[in-house]
Formats: sequence, structure tokens, C-alpha cells
Amino acid sequence: KKSQNRNFLFLFFFSYPFLLLCLSLHCIVMGVKSVFSFKTQNGTDVTAFNEMQQRIDQFRDKPDRYNKWNVKCGLFVTKVPNQSEMYILEFEDISRKCFVVIKDCIVEADKDMNLIIDRVKLYQQRQTIAISGYQFKLGDFNVKLGAARTGGSSKGVIVEVEYTPSCVVEAAKTILEEFISNLGPFDYPISAVPSFNEASFLPDNYTHQHTCYQYVELFKSLGILGNAPIGTKSKDSVS
Repeated sequence: KKSQNRNFLFLFFFSYPFLLLCLSLHCIVMGVKSVFSFKTQNGTDVTAFNEMQQRIDQFRDKPDRYNKWNVKCGLFVTKVPNQSEMYILEFEDISRKCFVVIKDCIVEADKDMNLIIDRVKLYQQRQTIAISGYQFKLGDFNVKLGAARTGGSSKGVIVEVEYTPSCVVEAAKTILEEFISNLGPFDYPISAVPSFNEASFLPDNYTHQHTCYQYVELFKSLGILGNAPIGTKSKDSVS
């Protein structure tokens, strides 16, 4: 037993710095993101998409090369009293995973979550929003541009900007704001800096949970998904 304990302690202290390094690298790779909608005055969604793509291309060395980008968000409701609506988000660049949002809780789950929900019959899917577009690498920034659709209807143009060197929200805010302003001018005020003041349940450093929060709140603000903001009590919620 003493030999086993010594081996355990040796492995722990040997691997501990490596684990910290991995966590640090993961944090840097995550980056802080800002998600917002883009539209042009008296223009269609197609016009807005093409306009933003041209603005992005001005900062790129090889504007003819694009990588595809897709996001899907499903709204699920239940007839059971005192149950909040649920959202499931899937990101193409996060394989085999999805994110479940219920009230003020956001958790990572297996991508087969939809099948489990369908079998349990507690929730039923009411609506699905799909974003399809492209992603671009601009120095320290990853920019994603996509058209949002539900059913056969266009629901706007979505832009996601990630500042990759930092996972600290406050430290990245000014840099994100300056970069996004360079993608302008905009015909209306853009909320370029992510605000998580109403989401005290989120971790201090930026995570995938912050991204999910932004997407669901954006869809709600555009009037195309759900009603009550995350973390607030709806008529069906309980304390």
C-alpha cells in the first residue's frame, strides 16, 4: 500500500503542472466571443450577408477561401406545470456535443440528447433555428458569418467574433469593441461588447456556456425564439 501511495503521489505531482498547462491552453483557445445580428437599411438579408462578407474580405489575405460554419438551436416546450422551456444548441465545430439551456442552467451533453428527449416524451420540439455560413481567420480573431433560418423563412444575418488570445471577458471587451467597429459602419447601434450582468450563474472566465447564453438571448431579442430571458422567472417558473 505504501508503494502504491508513493506511486500515486509521484504521478500526481508529476502530472499536476501538465494539467494546469492544458487548462490554460484550453482557456486561450476558447477566446471571448461577441454575437450580434447585422442588417442594412432598407436591404434584404441577402444584401446584408454579402455586404458583411465584403467587409470581412478586406482584412483577409486569401478572400477566396472559406470554411463552412453551422449552428442549430432547438426550442423545446412541455405541458408539465411549472417547467421552463428548454433550448438545445449544436455547433458544427464542437463535435459529438450539444449544450442544454434550461432557465439559469447551461450544461454540456452528448449530441444524442435529442433522441433521449424524444423517448422520454417530457419535452416536445416547437421550433428550430439553423445558421449556415462561413468562418474566417483574421489574425487573433475568428469571424463567423451566417444566415439564420427557421422553416423556410429567413430570420436575419448573424455575426460571431472571437478574440482568441484571452478568456477573460473584461480584458477582451475593449479589443472586441474596436475590432467590430472596424467592420462598420452600422446603420443602427451594435451591442459589440457582450454583457453578462444578468447571468451571474456563468463562470468568471469565458466558456461555451457564455456563447450559448448569447445566442439564445439574441434569438429572443430578435423575436424569433422563446420569450423570457435566461435566468428570469416566467409565469411557469418556480422559485
